[in-house]
Amino acid sequence: MCIKQYAKRNYRSTKGCLAVSKKDMLFLITKINKQTTIIVSNTIFQKIISKKYKAVNKYGISKSITYDKIKNCCKKYNLKLKSIFITNPWGILEEKRLNYYMIINWLKNKDVVISYPNYIRDNIHIDKLTKNYIKMIHSKSKKIDYFPSGYCSTNEAFIIALKKRFEKHFNKKVNLNFIYNLKHIQPTTRINSKKIKKKIVIKENLKSYFNYYQKLINKF
Repeated sequence: MCIKQYAKRNYRSTKGCLAVSKKDMLFLITKINKQTTIIVSNTIFQKIISKKYKAVNKYGISKSITYDKIKNCCKKYNLKLKSIFITNPWGILEEKRLNYYMIINWLKNKDVVISYPNYIRDNIHIDKLTKNYIKMIHSKSKKIDYFPSGYCSTNEAFIIALKKRFEKHFNKKVNLNFIYNLKHIQPTTRINSKKIKKKIVIKENLKSYFNYYQKLINKF
């Protein structure tokens, strides 16, 4: 239960599972096979040795330092550790970032302009992320780090796919423009998968997702 609450940004304590929420990191302290287990939510933008990724900005550095301290603590006190590296989660109650900007403006009949369309990102729907959390928790594997993946593509490919679903749902055409050749301010590629798709089709049922935004816009 607490895993789904995490995915929907609603952190609470439940019987047998304590969720300790900070602004950028969630700790789940639970029992797996009678052993106390620390489950940490990490980000793809921190240091990941196995992928040869360096931390991105102060946010990534702080996450990297925190995770290193947690690993040392677990080792010192003989606690089991599991970690999941999150890429770009999206869905109901998502942060006010790219998807929020696009959908809100489309609902207001405004043009959408996207910078950095060539960034390659891994957009994972919260339903899939939830399933990966549950699978990780129940796994008997000794593996520590898990890397769930969603839609690996350029920002442009993902945005075009989302635009098609938006237009079909609302039965309206929207305007979308991309700005190319800007100097990149972040790493070009940050993904969990090894495969990058040139074109994607969003498979999730987005009815409740778009209805959520419709209700938001009605409050404005």
